[in-house]
Amino acid sequence: MQISRLMVTIIATAFACSAEAGTHKWIPRATAQGAGADQSVVITATSINWGDGIFDSPFGEVATTTVSGGNGIASAIEGKMKQAVKLSRNCSNPLIAANLQTVTGADDATDRFLSASAMFTSIQQSNLWASYNQAYGGIKVLVNGQYLSGFKVYYADGASETWVVTPNANFSVAKLFDTPAPGSLTPGKPGQSCANS
Repeated sequence: MQISRLMVTIIATAFACSAEAGTHKWIPRATAQGAGADQSVVITATSINWGDGIFDSPFGEVATTTVSGGNGIASAIEGKMKQAVKLSRNCSNPLIAANLQTVTGADDATDRFLSASAMFTSIQQSNLWASYNQAYGGIKVLVNGQYLSGFKVYYADGASETWVVTPNANFSVAKLFDTPAPGSLTPGKPGQSCANS
């Protein structure tokens, strides 16, 4: 099979998005016990105890679902990215339970976690995780020197939040850590819904 120059350009453009990934480093605050001593972040198989700290940058990623080039391959890549982004918005995800489609950013963390987990699972089962990462540029969260994937979702009221994907999400029932990235919950604007965010 011969690959045309246009095809190489389209593929390179699609993957260039992931090279511009937003990386967010968690910076624990110094403890009172000693100057410069950091609190440790405790990571288990399903949970992150973040402790006190802050990320070095806000979670402002916005999905981009356009690929340059006008042929069928570019259209197919765009279509998959658009579908993945649609599934990351609970109100437009037909693959999750109806009660999870109405969860808002004002709901408690457990409801938000259940909705986000269902959205992630629907993307993964639809084989669209790579397309999601292309659309968002591959969100990364750096915790304790370990790079983990981020998963930005939108709730029914237009609020967005980033959850951290477990390292073994492909093989485990636990796909996301049960606490979102601290400070990543952003309220929707008045009159906004997840369909138009």
